[in-house]
Amino acid sequence: MPVIHTATNMVTTLPPMEGDCWVQVWLGGKPRMTLPIDQYQEAVDWAVAMSDQFATAVQIVPISPADLTKFLGPRLENGLASMSDEERWKLRQDVVTACALAMRDCPDPQVRAEAHSVLVTMKVIRP
Repeated sequence: MPVIHTATNMVTTLPPMEGDCWVQVWLGGKPRMTLPIDQYQEAVDWAVAMSDQFATAVQIVPISPADLTKFLGPRLENGLASMSDEERWKLRQDVVTACALAMRDCPDPQVRAEAHSVLVTMKVIRP
């Protein structure tokens, strides 16, 4: 785990791995910010610039969708359950649009297959 020392603190970083979609900035043992993985370097730069403002080290942690689901767990389910019908419909439309775009535009065949699987599960398309 690379460590970047600043004047009075440090930033620990984990490098992104294949499948990571987001990067989280952790302060005091809690995630404080989640960004798309393509903003990994910006997260590191921000953490280095701000680390001396905090009492504890800043951690940069890339995460995959599976990691995020494990981390959110019941909070994700509770959040979805508390949404109105209109909010759930909008979320469904956003997921359908994102999956359709991934199937059409993504060069990674695994991502296209996963998007297809989601749309089949949602009964938007047939297997």
